[in-house]
Amino acid sequence: MFRPAVFTAGCFAAVFTLSIAAQQPQPGQQSPVFRSTVDLVHLDVSVLDKDRRPVRGLTAADFTITEDSSPQDIVAFTAVDVPENPPKPAAWSGRAPADVQSNEGATDPEGRLFVILMDDALIPPDPEALKNARNVAKRFLDKVTPADRVAVVFSQTGRNQNFTNDRARLIQAIDTMKSGSALHTGGWETASDPNPMVIRGAAQPMVPEPPGPISDPDIIYRQASMQTLRQVAETLISSPQRRKALVFVSPGIGIDVAASAVPVSTRALGGDNVTLRDGDPKGSTARMSIIDANRQLAQDLPELFLRMQRANVTVYPVDPCGAGGFQRYIMTQASTIALLRQDNEANRRSAVGDASGSLPPPGFNFLNPGTGVPSPSGLSQYMSEISMDFLEAAAANTGGRPIVNTNDFEAGLDQIFAENASYYLLGYQQPAGHKPGSLHRIKVQVNRPGVFVRTRSGYATAELPKTKKNAAAEPISPLDKAIVNAVPEGGFPMRVALAPFAVPGKKDPMITIALGLTQPPVTSRSIFAVDLQTNAYTHDGRPKFIGQRHTATVTLVPTKEKGVARYDLLTSISLAPGRYQLRLSAHRAADGVSGSLYADLDVPDFTKPLEASGIVVEAVPMGATAPMEAFDALLPVVPTTNREFTSNQQVTAFMRIYQGGTASAKPVEVRTRIVNESDAAVGTGKDMIYGTDFRVGGRAADYRFDVPVKRLPPGLYLLTFEIELDGTIVNRSVQFRVSK
Repeated sequence: MFRPAVFTAGCFAAVFTLSIAAQQPQPGQQSPVFRSTVDLVHLDVSVLDKDRRPVRGLTAADFTITEDSSPQDIVAFTAVDVPENPPKPAAWSGRAPADVQSNEGATDPEGRLFVILMDDALIPPDPEALKNARNVAKRFLDKVTPADRVAVVFSQTGRNQNFTNDRARLIQAIDTMKSGSALHTGGWETASDPNPMVIRGAAQPMVPEPPGPISDPDIIYRQASMQTLRQVAETLISSPQRRKALVFVSPGIGIDVAASAVPVSTRALGGDNVTLRDGDPKGSTARMSIIDANRQLAQDLPELFLRMQRANVTVYPVDPCGAGGFQRYIMTQASTIALLRQDNEANRRSAVGDASGSLPPPGFNFLNPGTGVPSPSGLSQYMSEISMDFLEAAAANTGGRPIVNTNDFEAGLDQIFAENASYYLLGYQQPAGHKPGSLHRIKVQVNRPGVFVRTRSGYATAELPKTKKNAAAEPISPLDKAIVNAVPEGGFPMRVALAPFAVPGKKDPMITIALGLTQPPVTSRSIFAVDLQTNAYTHDGRPKFIGQRHTATVTLVPTKEKGVARYDLLTSISLAPGRYQLRLSAHRAADGVSGSLYADLDVPDFTKPLEASGIVVEAVPMGATAPMEAFDALLPVVPTTNREFTSNQQVTAFMRIYQGGTASAKPVEVRTRIVNESDAAVGTGKDMIYGTDFRVGGRAADYRFDVPVKRLPPGLYLLTFEIELDGTIVNRSVQFRVSK
């Protein structure tokens, strides 16, 4: 056991000797190497045949790259073939988030980036559509590999999940999805009756309001969906050296391009002197805003597709409403609008489009019709068609394929993975003399007939940081540089175990941080300075805690075993209850290696009637850890990030249980359960923590559990704790492996 080191405010100085057995790499696990330099332009290139099957076996000599029409020499090349059958995850992987998070595989060329965009702003409040949307997203997760990273994003209200390969966190995000509120009737629910009104005592009938929508409450939902698509493109532009795809689960953004392109006739709108039924004289202004909003969305489309192309994001739209489902939903909504129903004699005379669902005559303007109103069937067919047009355009402009007009979503999902199972990573040296912020066009060709080449269409050179006049630009630090992209940097392998605790006398909980670092072994006694940084962001991306930096001094000695050296460094931060993402970065100055890790964190509200800390795992004998006494004032155990144990270790899981309020503490039941990889129980237990035990800090009780690693055969396990008080249940879990 190692005793440490010095810990002072603002500085983390950990000095220890590492002589643990190195980890041996497994046969066949070596990943392809792809050269990376600051000035290298990275391209991920898909080559598909006429049936959209990947073309394999190409070499660098088969490719030609031009930048701004000038040929470029290919200086880096890797062919990537993703395994067709990913390893089957543990049966419980979808319900138990890993308590240790890592950047493992962050630089693996086989790792693809997938974004599942759940368009909860526009998916209609239809139970079948909601069920399909969730199922499509979950079935997609079943097909990813451990090297892939997936993000779940919502356009309105869902719980976004940043890129991770933790299936449970992704499923938890998917399950938060709710249906949207959009009616998809083009605003016709706001249209006034075109028939003249006679007000008793009036000298003459009021001038009728021309038929047509006065406002469209759905505009805000379409704008939210479009804005989210733009944000996804911007995020993925920062990760050029990865295969990227966007699964857009949506009925489509219904943009009436034709109607918004027609010049608006103020006479047709009736002028500002029109008096509406509700007394609003601004009907023309409101209708003009509908047309302007549609026109703006239509104008945004080319730029959106250009951004997607620049990021090399392939869009695969999936309509969760199924074959004809979206049109049926709109038909139901439109049939509730009295103005459109054919059982109204006055409306029948002015309606256009018949009950069979035929569209109004060519040129009919649904935003500003002038005369006539559509039938419910005509409106539903038109609105569903313009939404479908968006989905098909998004796929066509980015090289994807729409999964629409079908209830067989599985076949479409299989096609996504088939198309992205084989691709090529290419790199060329960026030409000298480019101005900061300048745009450059890229074209990639393959010397094979009848193939389709998909890659990003260009890039922008980095802009110089803004500085005050006559001030020198301050270079970005390696620690900051490692955490600016959408996915972490994996050059410095890292893993982290986080556990929130309430601290008596402190307003905000403390989060204990055990940061595990991995680096190559040494051939002679060596001392390394490792710089560390911790940033915290709220769930919506706002910085909460920025720039806590430490420096650890690490002394390594050679060992007989070959492999890697691992060690844990301990520190902490304080955060108010809430959801966060921690971004931790590390830099080893001796060889210029940097890395980062992005970790999700939920900080509980410990004032609730029942709550529990995170779980801290201790293993004796333990690996190299410093400073050992970092949490002596808070915890009776020393955390480790290791979750693979041998039978000669004593493993303890520790947590603290809290009862908020001022009433007398009550007995709390703790039920434990250990299951194997197949989800079969291998051990269960039950403990009672009595009210008199809640004396740590006044309202807390410590709970220890000895993990029976000596009695467990080698394999992967899940340990769960179910804590119950008066029907309220709090769950905690730990994933671990027992090795020989």
